[in-house]
Amino acid sequence: MMNPRIARAQMLLSQRRTDLAEKELAQALADEPNHPLAHALMAMCLVENEQWDPATHHARQAIAAAPGVAFTHHAMAVVCARRNQFKEAAEAARAAVDLDPLNPDYHELLGKIHAFRHEWNEALGCAKEALACDAQHVDARNLKALALRNLGRGDVAQTEMLETLAEDPDNAWTHTNLAWQYLEKNDTKQAMHHFREALRIDPELEWARRGVVETLKSRNVIYRLFLRYFLLMGRLTQSGQWKVILGLWLLYIVLGRVARQVPALAPWVTPLLILYLLFVLGTWLAGPLADLALRLHPFGKLALSRRERRASNWIGGSLLGAVVSLVTAVALHSTGFLHLTGFFLLMLLPLGATLQAAWPQPQKAMLIYTAGVTLLGAGFVLGGFLEGQQLPIVLVRPIELGLSFFPLAAILSLIAGNVLMSMGWTK
Repeated sequence: MMNPRIARAQMLLSQRRTDLAEKELAQALADEPNHPLAHALMAMCLVENEQWDPATHHARQAIAAAPGVAFTHHAMAVVCARRNQFKEAAEAARAAVDLDPLNPDYHELLGKIHAFRHEWNEALGCAKEALACDAQHVDARNLKALALRNLGRGDVAQTEMLETLAEDPDNAWTHTNLAWQYLEKNDTKQAMHHFREALRIDPELEWARRGVVETLKSRNVIYRLFLRYFLLMGRLTQSGQWKVILGLWLLYIVLGRVARQVPALAPWVTPLLILYLLFVLGTWLAGPLADLALRLHPFGKLALSRRERRASNWIGGSLLGAVVSLVTAVALHSTGFLHLTGFFLLMLLPLGATLQAAWPQPQKAMLIYTAGVTLLGAGFVLGGFLEGQQLPIVLVRPIELGLSFFPLAAILSLIAGNVLMSMGWTK
């Protein structure tokens, strides 16, 4: 007979009442310190509350107590996946599948881990395995549709989702999955309808909230082009994304050399080079700028998260500083204010890279980098205001460094941001 405290904890966990479940499990473990199910459930409670190290500890205790029980490995897979340790999560999920190959939840979790890594063929295979165990498994059907959409089979995915929704009309993930499909097809009306339904069913579903924001921003024609690029890039693995980024960069270098060596082609090549630079800037700034525009939308401003509002404030403030400085520079014929304009415009790059960093570790690294760029920028601005004057010895070196390296350091922040965000950060 199952320990009644563990049974209550399972019920509470299914209701997302993790704090109460944790208390029940603590009492159960006080009675039976090596109970594998109690440790596994405790791990899943703790990871929901973002207590990463204690969650890992309990998952390990569960496996140590019952290495032949599939659910203990499943709990470890959940914990590792939430910590972005996808390699370890996949290994634990495979162990659960090997021990209990007829449990659809274990196949579905392994498929989700593949999906997190953008390994869509593998994710589709796992979804099919889960559905072979249970043809009505809603999460597996959603995973199958997600994989199909990212493999370019959107029509098949949409049919799958509509059938799933007909059978379970109150599933928030299905509504969200279908909404993203509509958004990819630029059907913003249907996308917004299903995102709203998802949030009505589950107000805490971040993927649906993010979809509402993207749908509102996609009403802007320019942002819509960037959104299409982001969705296409989202289908690729990390190595595939780097191939695209480096391929475009190499093409830019080659075209630049062609323009220099064959002047007759320069009028045709130069617009392409400018277009590429605007595209690169847009990939970093389109999101925060569109968020800034949403601040004026009655519903959009409510849909933005605290991080998105903060990002739009910084980008908007820098743009405002550039505009005011430029107007002042023109009015006063001031080189100093012209340098200040350049400072605010170039600072958009490290600010954008910092604000795009989703995890704490790369964000801290980019904050340090941005602080260094800001110091160089101070020298750059001082150099403009003090141009032609006799400089104090203490200012000579900082101004020389700022004038020489500030623009380059600001531009390199885009590369630094890409590198940091592509690294496997652990929570």
